[in-house]
Amino acid sequence: MTSLDPAAAAAAYVQRLPAAAVDAAPAQTAWNEILLAASVAVALLAAFTVVRLGVLERIRDGLEAAGRPAWMTDAACAGAATGLVGVALALLAPISAGHAGGAGSALVALIVALRQAAIFGLVGALFAPPLYALMRILPRIWAPLLGAIAAMAVFAALWLPFAEASGPAGMPVAPAGPARAGLLRLISETGLKASEVYVSPNPAIDADVTGAGPARVVVSHGLWTLASPEELRASVGHLIGHYTHHDQLSIAILLAILALGLFIALRHLTLPVARLMGLGKASGPADPLAAPALIAVAIVYLCLAVMADHAFIRWINVRADQYSLDHAREPDGLAQALLHEWRGEAVDPSPLQEALFYDHPSLQSRLEHAMRWKAAHPG
Repeated sequence: MTSLDPAAAAAAYVQRLPAAAVDAAPAQTAWNEILLAASVAVALLAAFTVVRLGVLERIRDGLEAAGRPAWMTDAACAGAATGLVGVALALLAPISAGHAGGAGSALVALIVALRQAAIFGLVGALFAPPLYALMRILPRIWAPLLGAIAAMAVFAALWLPFAEASGPAGMPVAPAGPARAGLLRLISETGLKASEVYVSPNPAIDADVTGAGPARVVVSHGLWTLASPEELRASVGHLIGHYTHHDQLSIAILLAILALGLFIALRHLTLPVARLMGLGKASGPADPLAAPALIAVAIVYLCLAVMADHAFIRWINVRADQYSLDHAREPDGLAQALLHEWRGEAVDPSPLQEALFYDHPSLQSRLEHAMRWKAAHPG
């Protein structure tokens, strides 16, 4: 009997994708990642530029000399800082879209920059006065207070819809046939508390297993009509793995903790960062002069938080793939599902590239995982 080479088998699956798309994916993926990194760098540079130009000091001194109330100073300083960051980010838009130069495109870029500056500035001006007021009234507890509120909001938004989508659904039951029979057998073998499979009218390739009590198994019309019974079993097996391991709950808890951590970081890091940026006159996060430092801390923290979230999601997807392989026992079905889910990213990125930018394991690694399982289970 010929042994299966997992790498060769994975490569054979990759060859089923459009060759032009696979060949173009590394360059396009790298370009998207460069733009993302550039956006972060430009936003930080814009915040630093605000400091070096002394814009906020002039705004504050002018408003205080005119006898304006503190909330107006807060709004003006925050609005100016966020607005200038918005301009800097908007100027990347023509590069991102690949626009050619010329007077027409330059005018469009200017209009987009001004519009984004207005949006960013308005958001900053609206939220700054109550935020700064709370910082001054409750200097010690504003961070855990706002962090707890944000954490509860994030947790509720991520967990409650999942938990409420439980039990029978007001959708058509999957039609009788090998696909439905295979899924019902998988549900029984895994001990999932579900008695039926439903087909939603969604034309996209999608499926889900949800609920905090009785589970609800839903397959989209797009996936049902496209996928083979083997692919359906592999896809739903992957989702049952997420459900069994309480991955949605874990993600909700993780993001809630990260939301809390954002405000703790703003509370404790804004002043040290302000000093590093040359804002020697800033007295703390409640000082509108420290708005650029507040923005910089938020940007860096959110970048690190997103990387942590993506690392966790990559790990739970490896685990869910393993669950599908062990229970659905459809490695070729899983491989085909992965091809259908491919989003045009580089198939085999470098480890660093995957760690920094990918929110799921790379296609190559997942295909090889499935093929290694197949090689180890020839029966």
